[in-house]
Amino acid sequence: MAEIRERTGADAVVLLNPLTERQRHALAECFGCPAVGLAVVLAPVRPVPPPPPGR
Repeated sequence: MAEIRERTGADAVVLLNPLTERQRHALAECFGCPAVGLAVVLAPVRPVPPPPPGR
């Protein structure tokens, strides 16, 4: 996988399995770029609520 990442110039590696913090760090070191589980990529982004009226 590291060879493919290097050959394609990918900025990150996305794996199907969920990763622990320890796994993410170890894989990022191996790949030379961030490594994340697919669930993180697909997680909905929570919108920032608007400020209360009058502020």
